[in-house]
Amino acid sequence: MSTFTSVLLLDDNEDDNFIHERYIRRVEWAEEIIVFEEAELALDYLKNTTEMPQIIFIDVNMPVMNGFQFLDKASEAGVPLSRAQVVMVTSSLHPDDCQRAAEHPLVNEYLNKPIDADALNALAARLLNQV
Repeated sequence: MSTFTSVLLLDDNEDDNFIHERYIRRVEWAEEIIVFEEAELALDYLKNTTEMPQIIFIDVNMPVMNGFQFLDKASEAGVPLSRAQVVMVTSSLHPDDCQRAAEHPLVNEYLNKPIDADALNALAARLLNQV
C-alpha cells in the first residue's frame, strides 16, 4: 500500500522527473504520480483539478516561472495549495533559496536533488508527523 494517494512533480528537467518518479514508484510512495516540465501547465492542471495532490514537489530554478513565482501565481489564482504538502527541490546550494523556502508559508519542506529512496522515506516520516 502506498504512503500517499497522489504526488505532483514539477521540474523543467526531464531526467530529474524520470529519476524522482522511478524512486517514488520503487518505494511505493504514491498511487498516482502526475508529472509536469512546465510551470504554466502544472498551474492550469491545479486550477482545474477537483483532487489536489497530497504532495507537490516544485523545482526552485525553472525558466519562465521559477518555483516561488509558481507558488505566488497559484495563490493568486485561488489554487488551494494549503491542502497539499509543498516540497521545494533544487540542485542549487544557494542559502538564499533555502531561507526563502523556510520562510514561505506554503512550503513544508526543502530538499536537494536528486531525491532518492532514503530521502523519500525520511520525508514521509516528517510529513506524516506534521498532519
